[in-house]
Amino acid sequence: MPRSSASTADLIQEHQAAGVTAALLGTAASVVARLANLPRRFGNSFFAMNDAEAGWRDWEVIVLARGLGRQYRDPRFSTVSAGEDRLQTSPGDPQEPSSAGWWERTARSGS
Repeated sequence: MPRSSASTADLIQEHQAAGVTAALLGTAASVVARLANLPRRFGNSFFAMNDAEAGWRDWEVIVLARGLGRQYRDPRFSTVSAGEDRLQTSPGDPQEPSSAGWWERTARSGS
């Protein structure tokens, strides 16, 4: 059954309206994405100098609060705490740390 010219014109108008709707949805999605990205972009520019220094010092940078906060961590601290058990001295070792003041240590040693 052949289509009439009126129905073809209606289809063209519907198609154009669908194209305009898709364009508006695409534009709206782009605007929303840019607005959602603003805090991260602001944080990156605000903390750029601190992030660069953290990079020079080989620190870890943890981005917080959607880009509006930073936490810096020196990974060497975790190696010190892990090796702390290894660094403890035996009770007979003369290098044993003491809570006594220098005067008490001096009095005990006889000097």
